Amino acid sequence: MGLGTRSAMADDDVPSETPAEQTASIQLITCPSCGHLAPPDSRFCSACGASLAAVAGMTASLPVATTSGSLPAVDESLLDQFDPGEAVLVVHRGPNQGARFELLGGELSIGRSPESNIFLDDVTVSRRHASLQRTGETWTITDHESLNGTYVNHNRVDNHALSNGDQVQIGKYRFLFYQAGQ
Repeated sequence: MGLGTRSAMADDDVPSETPAEQTASIQLITCPSCGHLAPPDSRFCSACGASLAAVAGMTASLPVATTSGSLPAVDESLLDQFDPGEAVLVVHRGPNQGARFELLGGELSIGRSPESNIFLDDVTVSRRHASLQRTGETWTITDHESLNGTYVNHNRVDNHALSNGDQVQIGKYRFLFYQAGQ
C-alpha cells in the first residue's frame, strides 16, 4: 500500500472502555490565564496556549481513576481490512473523537502543519511534533523535540515502540493504537 493515511469518522467504531475502580493521584499545574490543569512538564496550556513557564514549580495533586491493565476493547472487524503489521490510530478522546487514521507506508508525520500526514489542529501541538515509523512489523513513535511532548500510556517518550492497545497522547488528542496480526 502507498505512503499516507486514510481518515474516516465513525462514532460507532469507538472502542468501549472498561475502567477499573482503582484510584491514583497525578501532579498537575494550573494555568494562570484560564485555570486549566496541565501535566507538570507542559510548557504551554492545552486549553488557551498560555506559557506555563512561570508556574513550573507549583503543582496540585488530583485523584484520578486508573485502569487495571485492561485497555479498551477493539472491534476485531476494524482490523480485518488490514494486512499483518498495518495499523490504525483511533481518536479515543479529544477533538474528532472516533476518527480513524489508517497507517499506511513506512514513515508518517504528525503535527499542526497542514503538510503533516496526520494533521492535528491544536495550538499545543508543534508544527512538526512527532513521526511514526514502520520497520517490519514494529511501529515506533518519535517525538521531534516538541514543546509539550508525546506521551505513551501516560509516560513522556522520545522514541517508543508501540504495542497493541497503547494510548498515545499528543496535545488534546488521545489515540489508541491497534495493529493487525498481533
